[in-house]
Amino acid sequence: MKSERITLLILSVFMGASVSHADDIDDYAIGRKGEALKTTIQKHYTPTRLIESNIVYETVAKVNGNIDRFTGLTTDAETSHTTVGAALHPDWLKMWPEKKDAVSHDIHNLGLTDKNVATDRATRPLGDVTEVSIQGDGWAIGYAPYGENDRMECFEPAAKYKGDFARIMFYMATIYPATLWYDWGNIVFETNIYPTLRKEAATTYMKWHREDPVDEQERILNDKIENIQGNRNPFIDHPELAEYLWGDKKDVPYRTETPADPDNPDRPKTPLHGVYKLSDDHIDLYSPYVSAEARWTVDGKSASGTLSTHTLGIGIHELRYTTDNEKGKLLITIEP
Repeated sequence: MKSERITLLILSVFMGASVSHADDIDDYAIGRKGEALKTTIQKHYTPTRLIESNIVYETVAKVNGNIDRFTGLTTDAETSHTTVGAALHPDWLKMWPEKKDAVSHDIHNLGLTDKNVATDRATRPLGDVTEVSIQGDGWAIGYAPYGENDRMECFEPAAKYKGDFARIMFYMATIYPATLWYDWGNIVFETNIYPTLRKEAATTYMKWHREDPVDEQERILNDKIENIQGNRNPFIDHPELAEYLWGDKKDVPYRTETPADPDNPDRPKTPLHGVYKLSDDHIDLYSPYVSAEARWTVDGKSASGTLSTHTLGIGIHELRYTTDNEKGKLLITIEP
């Protein structure tokens, strides 16, 4: 009995609907790729509440403290201001209209920076500068290569925060529709559902993401923001997601490389998760939480190996498993 209770508890964390946002990736993203993976993240990581306009500065200052991630320096509260969109301030970046409250109030997209540096940044996108025109203490402004035969003037932030900005850009590109972007936003983003980040931008931000991995400061900030607006930046909790969307694994279904299906070695097994689409075709009776020797039933009938979504049909289905030492059950939903 004790073993059964423990197993059911583990499965409720793995499969349950009422889990924290940090677990939604395990519940819904596994086995998806490209546009399907990106739209799944958007569905489960959009803010559930936003702060009021009159307390934006106060809230952002409280959450971020006095750190200016653009320069790597600390800011003076008297000479700093709120910036939006990986350093977007309405007087600086104008990457999307101020009237779009969901964007201008999303704290994952807000920070504090020195006014003088913000003026120097003007409307320049973020990039790796190769021809420096303005050299700051840890940051620079100048021309960066963009495309095969083009270049543009960019702002290069402090190295120790480049990964932070990359993950902000990944978040914004995933959560918000491309129709919001204008000005240099149209240089960095494409107006499509996926991949959204243009090739040159994705290459730069993936480089930053890899060279400056997630640190404890980002994790703490993620916790604070979740407490305020109810959502997290999934690229902080699951940094590997970026590789599947814009990196070396962008054509591979998320976390399905191993183990291989012995009956079909060309198709790796996908761990069980809570929701499937009819178009997914396959449901593998496999979970890292369940012994490979487990015996399965689906809706009361014995089953093994791989199931067909079309055979099971749309709706909720009960899966049960039994081993010599434990047993458990979980529900899956097949959607149209």
